[in-house]
Formats: sequence, C-alpha cells, structure tokens
Amino acid sequence: MRQNYKKDEASSRVGKGETIKRILSYCADYKARVVIISVIAVLSAGFKTVIPLFTEKAVDVDIANGDIKGLFVTISFAVLCAVIWGILAIIRDNMTARISNDVVYRARTEAYSNILSLPLGFFDSRPSGRIITRIINDCDKMKEITKSLTSSLIPNIIFLLFVMAMMLYLNPFLALASFVVIPFLVITSYLIIIRGYSNWENFRKKESNFTAFVHEDYAGIRPIQSFGAERETCEECDRLLEDVKKGWCKAVRRSDGFGIVVNASIALGYVFLLLCAVYWLGEGTTSVGEILAFISYIGLFWQPIRSLASIYNQIINNLSSAARVFEVMDEKSDIEEAEDAVDITVKEGKVEFRNVTFSYPDDEETNIVENLSFSVKGGETVALVGPTGAGKTTIINMIARFYDSVEGDILLDGQDIKKATFASLRSAVSVMPQDSVLFSGTIRENLTYGKDVDDNVIDEKIKELNLSSLISSLPNGYDTLVKDAGLSSGQKQLIALARTLIADPKILILDEATSNVDTRTELMVQSGLKVLMKGRTSFIVAHRLSTIRNADEIFVVGNKTIIERGNHDQLMKIKGGEYRSLYEAQFALLDTN
Repeated sequence: MRQNYKKDEASSRVGKGETIKRILSYCADYKARVVIISVIAVLSAGFKTVIPLFTEKAVDVDIANGDIKGLFVTISFAVLCAVIWGILAIIRDNMTARISNDVVYRARTEAYSNILSLPLGFFDSRPSGRIITRIINDCDKMKEITKSLTSSLIPNIIFLLFVMAMMLYLNPFLALASFVVIPFLVITSYLIIIRGYSNWENFRKKESNFTAFVHEDYAGIRPIQSFGAERETCEECDRLLEDVKKGWCKAVRRSDGFGIVVNASIALGYVFLLLCAVYWLGEGTTSVGEILAFISYIGLFWQPIRSLASIYNQIINNLSSAARVFEVMDEKSDIEEAEDAVDITVKEGKVEFRNVTFSYPDDEETNIVENLSFSVKGGETVALVGPTGAGKTTIINMIARFYDSVEGDILLDGQDIKKATFASLRSAVSVMPQDSVLFSGTIRENLTYGKDVDDNVIDEKIKELNLSSLISSLPNGYDTLVKDAGLSSGQKQLIALARTLIADPKILILDEATSNVDTRTELMVQSGLKVLMKGRTSFIVAHRLSTIRNADEIFVVGNKTIIERGNHDQLMKIKGGEYRSLYEAQFALLDTN
C-alpha cells in the first residue's frame, strides 16, 4: 500500500522486549568498556556513600568532644572523597558518551546500508521524508536510550546497592523504615509509564507525517508558488503541527503523572523515617549524628531511585523510535542476489523476455505485464511507445532488475539475470531516468560517479556528445562545483547522459531522457546518441515519436503486452494501427498549434 503524510504509518512490527534486547546486544560489543564503567561506578559509589559517615563522626565525635583538629581532618577527608567522586563521574560520563555515539553510528550505518539495498518499490510506496525521519530523528532517540543504559542505569543500580548496604549497616530499623514505600512507587510507576508507550509511539508517527510533508513541499516549491497555493499549504502545515502538538501533550501528561508519584513517594518516605527516628531517639537507640547521617543517606537513597525511574520513563518514551530503526534494518528486499550468483559478461547485448509477468508487490492481483515474450538482437535500438501507465518503464526497469518478474525469465546474451551478481548486471546495463540528478560536488565527480575513469576517457565521451564547449564555458571546467555551474535543466540532462555513457555499458536504457531539454539541446543529444548507441543495445522510452523514427524496432506497449512491433515505416502501413494513430494524433496536434 502506498503511503502519504496524511495517514499515520502502521505501528512497528518490532516488540518492546525484542527492541531492548537488540539495543543491549549493541552495547555487548563494547563489554570491555562497560566493565570499566562498572568498576568506576563501584569506586564512585564507594567514595560518595562514605561522605555521610564523616557527617556522623563530625557531629557525634569531633563537635561533641570539641576536637577542632579532628573536625578539620574529618571535613578534609569528606572533601577529598567528593573530589574523587566528581573526577570518576566525569571519566564515566565521557566513556558512556563514546559508547552511545558508537552505537548510534553503527545503527545508522546499518539502517542506511539496508535502505540502499531495497528495491525501487520501497521508495515508490512511501514519502522520502518518512525514511529520513528514521535515519535522523529515530536514530538520535536510540542514542538517548543507549546513553541512559550505559551512563545512568549501571552506575545508579550500583550506587543504590551501596547506599542500601550502608543504611542497613548503620541502622537496620531506620533502613527498613526508609524502604517501606518502594512497592507503592514501583507499582504506580509501572502502571503510568507502560501505558505511555502507545502515546509516544503515536507522537512519533505524527512527527514523521510532518517531516514527510515538509520534504514533499520543499521538493514541490515551484508548483506551490506558481499555483499560488501558499495559503492552502500553510493551513495543511498548521493541521499537521496541531497533530504533533496534541500527540506531544498527551504523551507528556502521562509522563508528568510519573513525576508526581515519585515526589509523593519521597515525601512519604521522609515522613515515615522521621516518625520512626523521633521514636527511636526517645528510646535512646539512636543518636543525633546517626539521624543526620541517615537523613543524608535517604537523600542519596532516593537519588538513584528517582534517576532509575526517570531512565525507565525515558527508555519507554524513546523505545518506539528504536523499534522504527530496527524495522528499517529488518526490511527485506524482494529482489535479492542469488547465493550462487556469478559475474556475467555481456558481449553482444542480446536481450530476451520469456513469458514474463509482472505485478507490484503492494498489488499482486493486478498484472502490469502479462506473459510477455520478445527478443532483441545485440546492437539494436528499440523504442517503447504507448499510453502512460501501459508498462513501458516497468519493462526496462526489469532489464536492470530494479523490479523482478513474478513469472518468466529475462536473459542477457542467454544468461538469466536472476543468477547474475548485481555488480556485473548493473555494469552491463546503464539507465538514464527521466528525472536526472546531479549530486553535490564537482562536474568531474558526477561524470565519474561509481566509476574509476581517467581524464582521457572523460574527454573522449564529452567530445562524442558535443559537450566540449559546455565544459569549457564553466568557471573551472570539470572541477566546477555543480552549485556554481549555473546549469539549466537541459544542461544537467546532458551531464547526466554523459555520466551514463562514460560508464560504457553494453545495454543502454533511456527513459524519457530528452524530455527536459529544448529543441536545440535535443538535437545535440540526438547527434551524440547516433554515435554512442552504435554497437550497444539501446532501449528508448519516449512520448515524442519524432525522436524514435530511426529506431531499428518500435514496440507499442498496451493491454499488458506488446500489441505492435516493427520499424516506423512498417508500423505506419498498418491501417487503424495503434502506432499510426498515436503518430498522426501527435502531429495533428502540432499542426493545430
């Protein structure tokens, strides 16, 4: 099903438990560093938890006995412990930051690499803004989870155990009095946070919708301005932002309830402790210094609990983003290289379709091409014509294996393309689409994209295409940055055509490659193509029938197959033929204009 920003994405197929396990598996790759962090956490917890003991000594011993020197020594040791604890915390935080950055780097790389391996259908069926959201925003949220697990979870658990041990050692009764509210905190926090997962998942969807909308409108800014649709676009933007705001507020309200529970638990814990402390103080079973130390310890006791609860809340909030990242990683291509794939060598360029049937994965019941068979000799130029949606582009995309046939075989020089490695197949077949893209960088980098080609080859191909004057007119020739070249859409098309031809494929596919050029530029392209197509098997998809009159064969595509086949003269002799009707209608329209 094709997606758009007006409808929420389906919920992630990756469960919460599986997501957490996979995040932990990433952290396991850095177990040596995790062990070091744990050791530092133990040392840090040790130095921090002994500080209240110095408070007890200062009150019950040094101050009670008027020992000023002893008080100074006690305070000095307390300050030293605090300094060491601070230094260890800095070292720990730096190490955990590196781990979280390494994890998100790896996750983002794996997700991006998998996306590049997916078929065109994956990109055709969803807005590119949604894909960008998963690579950028969702990976950043995954980084926050990893950082919470490594920098906060382990140190806080260790610190909590140290504090509880010291409290039990100092006074078991007061310690147990402090622990009495923990069950209340755990149960209420679980009920609040676990139900908040769906709210945060919904918010991520709304955020993804908005990103997809912005990306789509940025790409379509010209029609927006030319049709004066700014007001309608702003209204749609407001609607999507309102959905984002509502999703955020709903998710945050539940999280705020969690904070109330934590604060209420802390207050109840202090009240119960003080009541018990007053009672035992009156009984003479404790001292003022011990109570002051315990008050310090209960503050330290609630600190990691508050942090752990906050970490859990943060993990739940961001877990849906991590699940979305893993979902992209798990996305499988329906076009995969065979395990026993071999490099093929295409010398003649013969192309053969044998009973090929094709339908899109999201609509398997509707065949675009059905039981199609044809054979093209090496070196021939074949043009595909027919109405929009007839399947012309689908046929040529199957040659390059951008799509796989549902049934039947496609052969290049008698070799099944499904048994060929992608590298050898794409080396033999080059496709120039209707919408040419020049990447950031120099003209040279674009011309040699994906290939290691020296300047002599570049010059040769540029001359064949009659583009030498264009290159020489640029400020720095081949080294001119694309953004500084000031190229027209037609000139960009010519550069893209040169890039395709420098790759020197045996089979050349041009999908409306001259549709965006003016008449003069088109003549330049046609002149170059006469030379460059020689010795290559070429497939041309074109709506301007004047551009394909000299093709060796013309396939008229319709009714899920090839309904007419022949050269221009042969097809024009067919009275009532589809090609003749298209040709006469097109030129009648030109005469009318």
